Order: sequence, then C-alpha cells, then structure tokens
Amino acid sequence: MWTLSPDIDLSNDNLPTADSTRQQKTAEEILRRFANQPGLVLADEVGMGKTFVALAVAASVVRATGHRHPVVVMVPPSVAEKWPREWNVFAEKCLPDASDIRVSGAIRHGIEFLKLLDDPPERRRHIIFLTHGALTRTTNDPFVRLALLRRAGRRRAELQRRRPAIARHASFLLSDKRFRDEALVTRLLETPESNWMDLWNKHSGAAPLDDDPVPAAFVDAIDNDILEPLRDALTLLPMKQSINFDDRLSGAKKALTTAMRGAWADGLRQLDVTLPLLVLDEAHHVKNDNATSGLFANEEAQGDAEALRGPLGGMFERMLFLTATPFQLGNHELLSVLRRFDGIRWPNPIDRVAFEDSISELGDALDTARSAAQRFEQRWTAIDPVQDSSLKSLSSFDNADIESLSRSARAAVTSGIDARKAKDCAAEALRPWVIRHLKSNDTERRRYRAGAAVLDSRAGDLGLPIDGAAALPFLLAGRADAVARLSGDSTGSTRSLFSYGIASSFEAYRRTRSNGAADIDDVEGAKRTAPTTGPVKWYLDRIEQQLPDNPESLARHPKIAATVELTLRLWDEGHKVLIFCFYRETGRALRLHIARALQKRITERAAGALFVDATDPTAVGEAVNRLRNRLLRSDSSGNKRIRDTVEEWADLLDKESRYQLGEVVVRFLRTDSFLVRFTPISPSMTVEELMKGLETAPPGGIPLRKRIESFAEFLSKRTPEDRERILNILLTTRTGDITVDESADDEIDPAEHSPLHTTVAPNVRLANGEVAQKTRQRLMASFNSPFFPDVLIASSVMSEGVDLHVACRHVIHHDLDWNPATLEQRTGRLDRLGSAAQLAGEPLIVYEPYLGGTHDERMYRVVKDRDRWFGVVMGDTRTADNAETGGVETRVPLPLSLVRELTMDLAVTESSH
Repeated sequence: MWTLSPDIDLSNDNLPTADSTRQQKTAEEILRRFANQPGLVLADEVGMGKTFVALAVAASVVRATGHRHPVVVMVPPSVAEKWPREWNVFAEKCLPDASDIRVSGAIRHGIEFLKLLDDPPERRRHIIFLTHGALTRTTNDPFVRLALLRRAGRRRAELQRRRPAIARHASFLLSDKRFRDEALVTRLLETPESNWMDLWNKHSGAAPLDDDPVPAAFVDAIDNDILEPLRDALTLLPMKQSINFDDRLSGAKKALTTAMRGAWADGLRQLDVTLPLLVLDEAHHVKNDNATSGLFANEEAQGDAEALRGPLGGMFERMLFLTATPFQLGNHELLSVLRRFDGIRWPNPIDRVAFEDSISELGDALDTARSAAQRFEQRWTAIDPVQDSSLKSLSSFDNADIESLSRSARAAVTSGIDARKAKDCAAEALRPWVIRHLKSNDTERRRYRAGAAVLDSRAGDLGLPIDGAAALPFLLAGRADAVARLSGDSTGSTRSLFSYGIASSFEAYRRTRSNGAADIDDVEGAKRTAPTTGPVKWYLDRIEQQLPDNPESLARHPKIAATVELTLRLWDEGHKVLIFCFYRETGRALRLHIARALQKRITERAAGALFVDATDPTAVGEAVNRLRNRLLRSDSSGNKRIRDTVEEWADLLDKESRYQLGEVVVRFLRTDSFLVRFTPISPSMTVEELMKGLETAPPGGIPLRKRIESFAEFLSKRTPEDRERILNILLTTRTGDITVDESADDEIDPAEHSPLHTTVAPNVRLANGEVAQKTRQRLMASFNSPFFPDVLIASSVMSEGVDLHVACRHVIHHDLDWNPATLEQRTGRLDRLGSAAQLAGEPLIVYEPYLGGTHDERMYRVVKDRDRWFGVVMGDTRTADNAETGGVETRVPLPLSLVRELTMDLAVTESSH
C-alpha cells in the first residue's frame, strides 16, 4: 500500500545509532502493516521518539498518495504548537529536501480545518496539525451560521419573508458586530457562498477576507434533513415590533443557536471527504481521580474518539494512535481503542467483518491472559514472606526448586507458568495491533531514592520521620482516620481531607478543610465533601488548631521541609530541579518556601564572601551591586570580555545567535544567584577570576562553561526559527524579583500567586493549570537552558507531551499517586532521547519522598508493588485507596526476572518483517 519514503533518514547526531535504527524500522513496519489492517497503536515508552516515527510515516503517506489529500495529526491543545516545531526539526535533519511537503500551524477550530481542505493544489497543506475537539466542538463562526440561515430560508415563501428580519438582526443573531450593515447582509443572503469573499471585501468596512469564509465541503454537505430543525426555529423569528419583541427575539436566537449546533454536527457527518491517514496523539487519556474512569476521560478527546465512528466515520483510510501507557488501560478499554479503527473508510464489507472477527478473537485471548495473571497474583499474594523467602530472587519459573517450597509457593509457581503461556498466546494476537519498545538498562539509566533516603542514602527503606511540633497534627489525623473507618465512612471522601492533604502540605490541608475540596491535579470542579460531624469533626478541629500560620512554621511540614532541603542541596551543586505535586496549594507553598530558602542561601553566601553582615540584606545587596557594576556594567571591559569568550564557546552557532547568547549569559551573570553560584565571589574578584570560575565545577556539579557549550550545541540543532524563539525568550525573561498583579505584562503570570508573599523570585517558577499556556511554553523553553528557572514546580499539565530534559536530570515526586503510569509519565519528561542525563553519561535521579508510618507510606508501598504488576495484570484499574489494596504493600516483591517473563514483548523484530 505505502512504503517509507526512500530519502527519509532518522539517524542524526542527536541520537545513538541503536535508537535511530529502531525508529527507522518501526516507521517501515507501520507502513507495511497498513496494507492489511485499518490501523495500529504505537506505544513505545515515554521519551523514545514516537513523534519522529509518526512524522516519517505521515511524510511517506503524503508522497505515496501524490500529495492529493492531507494527513491529519490530531494533538492535545497543550502541545499543539510543539508538533509544527518538531516537523521543522524533522524536515531539516531527516529529509534532504522537504520543500514538497507543506504543513499547517496548530489548527484549533473545525472551520479552519475545512477551509484548508478547500485549498487548491498550489496552496494545499499536506500535513494538518489539528487540536483535540476542533472538529467536534460546535462552531461559532458567523459566516457558517449565516450560510445555514440562508439555505434554510430558500424555497419556502414563509421563510423567505423572514430574510429582511434576518438581515436586520444579523448582528444580534450571529453575536458579531461586523454584521450590522443590513444592506450587506441582505446581499450575502442573496449570493452563493462561493462569492461571499469578493462581496465582503468590496462592501464591508471590516478587515478583508483572504479565503472563502464558508468551506465548499461543508456547503455541499448541507441537505434538507439537516436544515429542517433550523427552519422550525426560523419561524420563531419575529418580523414586527410588539410589546414583548425583545423576549421573542432572544427566544428565537436561542432556538436558532441550538438548531445550528445540530446542523454543524450533521453537516460534518455528511462530509464527502476521504483523507489517507489520521495520527492521534496521546490516545489514552485515562484520568486517575481515585477511580479509572475509562478511555478518553478528557472530554475533547472523548468527543474525537466517538466522532471517528460517528461524524468523522469513513473520512480516513488508515489510523495511527500514539500512547506511552497502553497497559494502564484494562482489556476492554484497550479493545475500545482498537475498535476505533472500525471508523476508517472500508474498501469492502468483507474486510470490515474480518476486522471485527479479529478483534473479537483478540478480546478472548486478552481475557484469558488477564484471568490467568489475576489467579497468579492471588497465589503470589498468599506466599509466606519468611517461609518462602527464596522466591524473592527467583530467576525464572523454570528454575524453581519445587520440592523445597511450601504448598502455597508451589501453587504460585504453577500458576505463573500457566499465566506465562496465556500471555504468549495473547501477545501473538495483540502483536499486529500494538508496537511497543521498552528502554533498556533501567537500573543504569535511573536511580531511585525514596522516603528518608532522599536526604540520607544510608536511611534504607524508611520513610521521612515526623518529629517535634509537626507530629501532633499527624497523630490526630491518624486517629481521625481510624474513627472514620469505625464509623463506616469508607468512601475516602472524608479521609482524603487528612490522609492526602496533610501528607502533602499544611496549606493543602487547610484549603481542603475550609472549602470542602482542594484544587487537585488541575481538575476543575473538584468533588466537594459533605461537612464532617461527630467524633471525626472533633479531630479535624483539633488539627486545625495545631496548624501554624506563619511561613517559617508552615515550612516545617516534614515533607515540605525535606523537599526544600533536597532542592537546596541540588541547587548548591549547580543542578536544575523539576518537582511534581497534585495540589495547587502545595505547588504555591513549595514555590514560596523554596524561593525564601534560596534567597536566604544566596544572601548568606554573598555576605560571607563579601564580608558583610548576613542579617542586613540591604547591605549585602549593595555590596553585590558594587561588584556587579564594576565587572559587568554594559560599558565595562569585563562585559565585552565575557561576551567575546561566550561567542568562542558557541562556535557551532551562526554569528547573530552567538552574539545573542553572549548577551543572555551576561544578563544572567549579573544576578545575585549566578554570581554566588558560579563565580569565586570576593570584594576584589577580577574578570580573570570570574572567567576561571565559569570553567570550574561546583561540588558534585558541572561547570557553567560546559553547560553553555552544551546549550549552544542544542541550539545549533534547532531550526533557525526555533533558535530565534528560544533566544528571544531568554533575552526577555525577568531576572529580578517582581510583584505579581493582574496587570502583569510579561511572562510572570498572575496565577503564580502564593499566599504570604508579595514578589516572585524568577529562579523558582510554578506551572499549573491556572498559569497561561503561553507562559508555560516560555517556562519550558527557559527551563531547557542553563538559565532561569533553576526550579520548576509543576502539576499534571506538565506531565504529558512536554519536554523538560535538555538541562535537568533530577525530578522530585513530592506527591505520589496510586497509579504507576502517572509517575512514569512525570518522570518521562526528563527521561527522553537526547536528555541531559544521557548526554552527560549520568543517571536520571528520581526522588520519592514519603512520610513514614502514614497513609503516604502506604501509597508508596502499593504503587511500587503495582509498578511491577502493571504490565502483568494488564490494566490494573485499582488506582483508588480502597479495600482492594489490602495486603499489597506487604507481599513478597515480584522479581524483575519474572516480571519480564510475564510481560508481553510487542517490539519490532527482524521476524516482524
């Protein structure tokens, strides 16, 4: 059917040869499979380059189909701008000449998409990047709505008589002031839509149109059945003034709006358009809100998924879905993904029946494998950890010394062999539909530090201690938890107040208690709990009384204190730090506490080096300022010396980019943070000593010179447009404290507020769902550099489809999760091809602080156990704090060798071809 374009070469100097070879073979295999099946899922682990594989497939399909129709890549809105940039890199690095393939920017509205389909061959976009929900979201486009009104009023005398009323009230009915000109609207209603652009540009005083405002494909799809509800609504439009005229007009507008919404959806369903390929990014969207709510829990993605078998059914010849976490789906949800392929344009009904039979057989095989795996899990859980401790190091089911094992252990081994056999059968059935590659050498690639070990590697398998005044609220929370269980409240709604919130931060608990719900994981409209009464309320009231009010005391929360101390240590060593948390209150608290601690550290180090009283911040600031002006003032020789030297370090860049990078380095070197962190600061420091400091590594860290050279190399591999974008962001990033208010006109978003503070420290930044998407894009670019921010505190909005790996290899999961796939998605922001860790030959360090002896520790034990079982019992949906987790945290850990035996191998191999 289609083959990989012969000039596509995915090998480049960004990737190890093994990875680029795997990507090349995967793209070839996807195209080969398209000849015999409607679609497949590419499910490589996070950070393995699915984007470039998909672009190679898309470009090949465009060429194989003679550039006649576009390939559509449907992406989440949060990464819509990323895909076109990635195409530019792909076209520059992987194609000798990509001039024959034109791509769109991010298309966020269905009407824009349909207009692109209308374009003549000389202007046609061959790859269209369309956001989730763009096609299924109702259109508010006034031209499309007017076209529907025009067509509904034709051929019926009664409705034609309402044309003057439509023209007179068009501005109100269409909610657009441009349609106030009654004469112009009358002309539009009398003129075919294909002539509207010329008519508008000739008679309207508004901005001219550069394209036909109503796509021809949509006009052709409108038939009488679609228009009938609209005609009924038109009869409500008043023609003459009356006492209740305004009410009647408003009622008519409401009815017309409803009818036009249906007409848009029905019109899409009638579209006679055939496109070769749909690529659907982030095709899982399973939301973990204490219960796995199913595939496409994201509302817009859900609509897209349904539309593939509804309004968009039959539009695409083939489909490619991308996801990194297929096994967080249950069997039935995975099958639901695959059944979306039923929505292609089938060449004949026989192939469709064969597809349905194949998926049905696959379902039987997956059900058998899952049942066998669940039986094995039950038997493994029954093993006595003391009597059968030898199983902890079992290398294979086949190597078990059956005679020496207890009865329950023998049953577990036998059940494991059965599960392995069932898994092999299921993998054989699933392999045509899913391609999945796993990263190798996980123990060498990553290092995990959990509990108290985040601060002391000698702590062993212990949680963070809860000592001193902080202990009482947690003791009370434990009592409240026990009372809640005894009183029959096992829903978790009340327990979440003190079990989850207080383990995260005092601020999160207080917000939860006062509002009945906390802002969790950027979920709008979080479910609020009923007010507590009786004994539980007594304990919660006592907890409230024990919580501190001032920042210093709030910072002593044991997990907050550990995260702040760990961040300080890493900052001292010159590292960047990525921190994930669920609660918005915790994110704000961490931003405040870390910023205060860093500022204190900077002041203390500067005071000691400059012989100034550390208790007098004003005097310290003045001393640093004198040094800064002496060495780095814009007209000083030191300023020019540094810029010239940086340009030499950045010899891979073009002249203009070298100059801009020199400017960036100087403006950040002028900050207190950089002077203290990267130079041998002293009252008499010379330019030569400063330059030597840039080439000297801080203890445990990397010299700033090496970071700058690495960043320059990274920039050299970006497209000129992207390189200019990144440097402009760094040249305009704020480097001094700023007060945040609603009128802020820079990259500091008003949503980055925290209680108890008046300014934002620019080296510690916050990115949650309240922060504007444009600001988050700037933060991503600057975090992927040696410059500010040094610390990025993020929520779930930064855990999918986001690259944060260029300059950081330390991630802290301040808040854990019951679902191991959620933690993997977060860690995957740093564990990617071409990461800072990979290029430095150093491991990625993953920190998982948890509070010992609390609900927090239980979550840690359970999620670590599930991490091993997740791919074995495919789609373990027990992600809630419920009775099903009982005993999980204490059972014998499943050896990784057995995990490998029970996990499906869906990689592309030579035999695949």
